[in-house]
Amino acid sequence: MPTALGLKIGELDTFEKRGEFNICVVGCGYEGFICALTFAGVGFRVICTDNDHSLVDDLGRGRSPFMKRETRSDLRRFVAKGQLMTTKEMDRAFSQSDFIIITGSTRIDRENTPHDSKVKETCKKIGKTLRKGALVIYSDIAGFGFMEEVIKEALENNSGFKVGVDFGLAYWPIKFSDLRTDLRGKKGVRIAALENKSLNSSAIILATISKEEQKRTLNVKTAELASLFATAKLEVDQALANELAVLCQEAKQDYFEVIEFLGVTPRNMVSHPGISEEENRKEICLLIESAENFNIKLRIVSLAQEINKNMIKHAIKLTQNALRNCGKTIRRAKIALLSSTGDTEGKVFAQTTTGKLVERLEAKGARVRLYCPHFSRDKSSDFSSLMRQNLNETVEGTDCMIIVTSQNSIKRLNFKKMRLIMKMPAAIIDFSGELEPKKVEKEGFVYRGFGKGEVKK
Repeated sequence: MPTALGLKIGELDTFEKRGEFNICVVGCGYEGFICALTFAGVGFRVICTDNDHSLVDDLGRGRSPFMKRETRSDLRRFVAKGQLMTTKEMDRAFSQSDFIIITGSTRIDRENTPHDSKVKETCKKIGKTLRKGALVIYSDIAGFGFMEEVIKEALENNSGFKVGVDFGLAYWPIKFSDLRTDLRGKKGVRIAALENKSLNSSAIILATISKEEQKRTLNVKTAELASLFATAKLEVDQALANELAVLCQEAKQDYFEVIEFLGVTPRNMVSHPGISEEENRKEICLLIESAENFNIKLRIVSLAQEINKNMIKHAIKLTQNALRNCGKTIRRAKIALLSSTGDTEGKVFAQTTTGKLVERLEAKGARVRLYCPHFSRDKSSDFSSLMRQNLNETVEGTDCMIIVTSQNSIKRLNFKKMRLIMKMPAAIIDFSGELEPKKVEKEGFVYRGFGKGEVKK
């Protein structure tokens, strides 16, 4: 059987051939969970491991806090067939694997400081039991120089092996959740490695799960900066959209009508305005830290980050305004908060945008219920009493519904039913941009949409 490092085109082109290889997925969080399902779905034998043993136990039983309706049957089928296995013994998983994919490793604390101690420890463990010919792939976003100065050094020092000779090392700054939901994407996926063997082998395995165009480089630092730059642009675009949307709000105009009049969609001009769920927070912190290592302050990026954080204050303002129009106050109001917050790879719930919004609302005297279907309840113990299992349970008897981010259930909202179970008159605050204001107002709700001004009756 060919080794992972020496792969050639055609050696992974059938389901049966892929079934001869073991892939170890390190991290059973949201991205790790999706990564495992994706590779099991194309025939690989997948071994999942994590320092969080509760996540490992759940996966072994065919469950996951990140499991959606469309992934439930896949997970249970893979577990039942023995195609997806779990173990708490990391050393054993590493020694048995041809490919090792590290997901969700870097942590960001409350002071926005990145911590890489976990990934360093993981790489030490991998190095001690790494088999010759294996390929290690880092799929989390890396700061500048991280792949060479941390990952490569830890693996080589603890294995006694050399990259490109005894084992492979590659960098994939991709989101597996994006690959799984749309394999027809046109943006391309980026692959980087320090030498050709690792680059070619990682390109071959990635091609089994994505048909997107591949962008490859042997300059890993270029790939590190490219991913950080892309995130910085998203952050700045988001900040611009938010500032323009606030202007429209105060001018009682519809931001989306203004953009449409320009003859372009919001995405062609700037990002969609709203409360960012901080998917980019880790990457922005890594970029700022990387720049500070060269005594450079990224003023525009830092300002954009601050603007986006302040959207929570605007959400509170909209909520207070809408409740006043219902003849109510935010104090003692029952508020349903709907968010698509996913796993934050070990970050406590309080550090998410939704978590911070909950804290602000409670500080104002509101009583909050949460519906975040993709967030691990085990990782949000401080908020677990607020979590509800379904949408109806979340909104029943509430005075206000705040839609933080878009999700499929929002698009299917039945406002006639909501009117029957909410405490009317009630308000709906829409930061997703998915709802039609007139339709919501027609059912008797007070509507406030970010950047929407006021509904024209």
